[in-house]
Amino acid sequence: MCMFTLTPKASTAETTQRGSLRIAPRDLVERFGPPLPASGDRKVSGSYTFTDTQGNVATVYDWKATALYDERPEADLPTVKAFWVSTEPTTFCVAARGGVDIWTFARWLRADRAH
Repeated sequence: MCMFTLTPKASTAETTQRGSLRIAPRDLVERFGPPLPASGDRKVSGSYTFTDTQGNVATVYDWKATALYDERPEADLPTVKAFWVSTEPTTFCVAARGGVDIWTFARWLRADRAH
């Protein structure tokens, strides 16, 4: 099985969304530490970027999942802090560049592949 390495400074330029997976946010934090900071447009509250042994890039990120994106009470979204300590499996997007197999990546990450 291909192995991945957390690579926070890897460029995510030219990555495209390849699918999604389900994993508890706290599992990511416990395994890899705090996520990279939120996006400037507030749609992503945190992300993790990985490279495989061939230099392919995969990024896991939440998408519009927290009150950072929509803080209206009727949106019923968790705060960023509550989101990242949650033990409830949540759908994360996966964007990649190169020959990343999302199923292999999800297994390595110990996540359920959503699609």
